[in-house]
Amino acid sequence: MCEPEPTGRDRDQILFSKKGETWNIDPIFVICMKYLLPLVTIVGILAIAPQARADFNGKIISVGDGDTLAVQSPSGKVTIRLACIDAPERAQAPMGAASTQYLKSLVPVNSNVRIREIENDRYGRKVAEVFSGTDSINLRMVKAGHAAVYRQYLSGCNQTKQQFLDAENSAKKARLGIWGQGCMTMPWDFRRGKNTCSIQGNSPKSGYIAGTCKSLKAQGLGPFYRSQGDANYTTARDRDGDGIACE
Repeated sequence: MCEPEPTGRDRDQILFSKKGETWNIDPIFVICMKYLLPLVTIVGILAIAPQARADFNGKIISVGDGDTLAVQSPSGKVTIRLACIDAPERAQAPMGAASTQYLKSLVPVNSNVRIREIENDRYGRKVAEVFSGTDSINLRMVKAGHAAVYRQYLSGCNQTKQQFLDAENSAKKARLGIWGQGCMTMPWDFRRGKNTCSIQGNSPKSGYIAGTCKSLKAQGLGPFYRSQGDANYTTARDRDGDGIACE
């Protein structure tokens, strides 16, 4: 097994000395160590290296909020945190409820999904990208303006990073979802108790502002949406009755 073997005098005896003492070392042992030690080292490294996580299929059990859901997997019930995005918390009215409802419409209870697991978070949830067919549910939440790109953890979607950033930019330009709000604290700030106006949207920070659409536009305000309960939406400002004032 440990070739080649030594011959002649080397085969009979190999000497090691330390502090005047001499030991006879079996040369076959020395040869084995020469060849086996690197192999053992490699095996040890492979044993502790992170293993790739395999995709798995599941069925939707429930939706907790705009970026959390429960799935019945082959190994049992698991909680999924949608990777690379952050949706408004349910306490962030009205967008928290709107985001949750939109996710429910994308993945209704009992619908089949595919999970691309990335890691486990500190709460024991599986951080993952969820697919319905070929569609990334994570990406669709961003496209619709119901979630922001979570740049701090975007490395989990490294291969599609630009798609997420482009989707967010498009939602901002179209003033969809959270980007159509006059003032909303970003979810990561809200969880830290920072109730600051991170998103400066299309309506003022505090309630109704009197004035014509012309004067409001001059201040950089508008349009205002009836569907979002905007304080500055009025039927008088919505001349064509399409639910959008001062467009």
